[in-house]
Amino acid sequence: MGDQGIPSISSSPKPNQPTPTPLAVANPVQEEVTKENEQPESSKSTKATKRWSSLLRTPPPSAGKEELNFINPVFEDGKLVLDDEILEEGAREWENRVVGFFLDKKLPYSMVKEILTRRWKLQGEFDIGLDEDMFYFHFNNEEDREYVLDEGPVLLAGKLFVVRAWTREVEENRGSICSVPIWLKMYNVPKHLWNAK
Repeated sequence: MGDQGIPSISSSPKPNQPTPTPLAVANPVQEEVTKENEQPESSKSTKATKRWSSLLRTPPPSAGKEELNFINPVFEDGKLVLDDEILEEGAREWENRVVGFFLDKKLPYSMVKEILTRRWKLQGEFDIGLDEDMFYFHFNNEEDREYVLDEGPVLLAGKLFVVRAWTREVEENRGSICSVPIWLKMYNVPKHLWNAK
C-alpha cells in the first residue's frame, strides 16, 4: 500500500519471471533512424528521416501531364464571369462521355466496373472516372458508347443506375435528381393492343 491507503502499482517484473524481449521485425524506417543515431553529430543534420507515408505515397498517373494556363479572372458584381469560348472548349472535352449515377446510395467503384463489364460485353475498352456520386465513362469505340446509351438505365445489385450522355445540365443538376423517366421496351405486342389505354 502506498500513501493514504491507496494501492501502489509496480512496473518491475515479478521475481522468477523472465523479462520480455522485443521481437526483431524488419522496419526500414526504424533501421534508418538507428543508422542515423549511430552517425556522428555533424552528419545527422544533413540526412532526412524517411517516413512511412513516403513509402505509400505515389503520384497519380496523370500528375504533371497537363499544362495549365493562367487567365486573369473577371468579376462582375462580385461573381466570376467566364468567357463563352472557355466554356465551349471545356464542354467539347466532355461531350463524348457518358455519365452514370445512382438515385440513392451508390455502390463501390470496383463493383460497378465489374458488373458493367460483364453486363455490357463491349467490343472495345472503356475507362471509368468517379467524382463523388457521378461515374464518368469514356469509350474507345463509338459503337459501344451508342449501345450503352441505347440500353439506358440498368439495375446493379438491385439499385437503379441511370446512364446518360454527358451534358452541362447533368453536371449542374448533380445531386438534385431524384426521379428519371424510364423507357419500357416491349416486343411482339399484338397490333390490337397498340392504344393509349
